[in-house]
Amino acid sequence: MAGWTLRYDPRVRKELERVRDKQVIERLKSAAETLKDEPFSGKPLRGYPGVWSKRVGTKGGEWRIIYMPLKSERVLLVVLIAPREEVYELLKRGGRRSREL
Repeated sequence: MAGWTLRYDPRVRKELERVRDKQVIERLKSAAETLKDEPFSGKPLRGYPGVWSKRVGTKGGEWRIIYMPLKSERVLLVVLIAPREEVYELLKRGGRRSREL
């Protein structure tokens, strides 16, 4: 079975532009790429139906990739990548918008 396609919400790129550590960025990109072959290796995100979270450990700390598997299209829509301590606050602020994507 062929892998899935990754698509990024434009806000994800904006968030990653703030990251200065190239090793952290490479680790996050690598983790996102592995989702193409293992889209359900993350965990369903409680309170956000259809939204999943993938934990990514980096030398810069713990990060989360928040994504939505769109099964009919075999697309993984990455809606947020942020440090663990920020991700849940960002979801609260933009949660309604994230679910509508």
